[in-house]
Amino acid sequence: MKVLVTGAHGAIGRRLVAALGQRPGFSPVSLVSPRAGGGPGQVAVDVGDPFAFRAVLADVRPDAVVHLAALTGAACDVDPELTEAVNVGSAVTLAEAQRDAGIGRIVFVSTSAVYGDQYDRPADESAPLRLGTSYASSKHRAEQALAAATTGDSVSLRVFNMFGPGTPNSLVTRLLEATPDRPVPLRGPDDFVRDYVHIDDVAAAIVSALAAPLPQPHSVFNIGSGIATSNRDIVRALGCDPATYTLVDSPPSYSVARIDLARRWLDFEPTRTVLAGPQP
Repeated sequence: MKVLVTGAHGAIGRRLVAALGQRPGFSPVSLVSPRAGGGPGQVAVDVGDPFAFRAVLADVRPDAVVHLAALTGAACDVDPELTEAVNVGSAVTLAEAQRDAGIGRIVFVSTSAVYGDQYDRPADESAPLRLGTSYASSKHRAEQALAAATTGDSVSLRVFNMFGPGTPNSLVTRLLEATPDRPVPLRGPDDFVRDYVHIDDVAAAIVSALAAPLPQPHSVFNIGSGIATSNRDIVRALGCDPATYTLVDSPPSYSVARIDLARRWLDFEPTRTVLAGPQP
């Protein structure tokens, strides 16, 4: 299976391409942003340019596409037009090109941010959406574009709080790198609760989604650990020096996944937990 991986220069992309390259039957093709600079064996194209992106799809003719390329977080507020082109427009291009390029399946990496704050209960895939940020809204509209496609099939993976190598914005990474001179603001700590999933488990879920049978032509799966973890739990598990973080008052906040569907259809089972302490 020839798999085109967009955003292959990112943390998940690099690990995914490496994982696919080691698996019989998979042939990954790395697509990177021109701003990242294309290396040997990589295709450099702006996925926000529909003509250039469509030309690459027609040339490569992948059996499947893993769509990772996106602007994230606050960057979406800085440049709304670029966010629209990259986060939403690229998904529209993929959906429209799926038939012409012979793409059998699209695996789209979405985000748990579409759920917003679920208060005190884990979210399954039918939970009401609370699109409180530009990032969440753009990801949801990309999901909708893929769901509306009339050919092939697609998967949206709503990834919860990812940690591990190459995730500098993760609270876990920031706490591990914090010093008394540069303490990390810590919300909660008891009533700020998140679901932390290791980057390698995310990559494994993507690999499974490439070939697994699906319940629907466009299927949505939560990818998390399913474990509710407070900020106090994290600092205890990591053995953080209290001098390296500063407690900040904040309203209660809860975002945790139910992963029953991913377990059933993708044979997904998390292998790492942040509660195990520092790990590679």
